[in-house]
Amino acid sequence: MNQILKLLKKQKHLLAIQVELNSLLKRGVFGKIQDMPIGHTPIGYRWIFVRKRNDKGEFIHYKARFVAQGFTQRFVIAYTDTYSLVMDATSFHWLIHFTVQRSLHVRLMDEDT
Repeated sequence: MNQILKLLKKQKHLLAIQVELNSLLKRGVFGKIQDMPIGHTPIGYRWIFVRKRNDKGEFIHYKARFVAQGFTQRFVIAYTDTYSLVMDATSFHWLIHFTVQRSLHVRLMDEDT
């Protein structure tokens, strides 16, 4: 029984990987493969897996994120194209202030990219 649960979990993670790769391909994230210049090493990558739960604690959604591993920016080079999947604290505080001030409702959304 334990092996069956592991296999089902693995299949859900593999499906999540495929969804993430399709999203990245659709958005044109990957460019043409180029030869690595001498003396340079490629940036590593990792898969980050998240399992979302419902109110009963049951897993209802499996997500995968493809992320760069490590930090390789050099001073003044590659400083303009950085991305973050999370909102910073200042923006979050402003959003909460704005919604309270106007008596609006905030809903949590999990959007597949």
